[in-house]
Amino acid sequence: MNLAQPELDRDTCLERLTRAAQMLRVMAHADRLFIMQLLQREEWAPVYRISEAVRLPHAATSQHLNYMKRVGLLKSDRRAKEVWYAIADHELVKILDCICQCAD
Repeated sequence: MNLAQPELDRDTCLERLTRAAQMLRVMAHADRLFIMQLLQREEWAPVYRISEAVRLPHAATSQHLNYMKRVGLLKSDRRAKEVWYAIADHELVKILDCICQCAD
């Protein structure tokens, strides 16, 4: 039985950790965490509904959503004249749950 840990590939590890750090930086904002919680509950939601829930102007909400989409936290779907958003990868919900549990 070999108990030795497999050797870590530094480049692969740093690439993954850099991406994780970028995602955590984006999530490190109360309004964005609230948006994630809302989308966790509703799955898909249009910008106007997210804006109303977060109580931010439509333009500010759109900026948050676009930023979150750009780094891969969210995905979007255009439905007629509305853009709807959802969590891109439901593995992110685990991170959200940990953050919320630690905040209690």
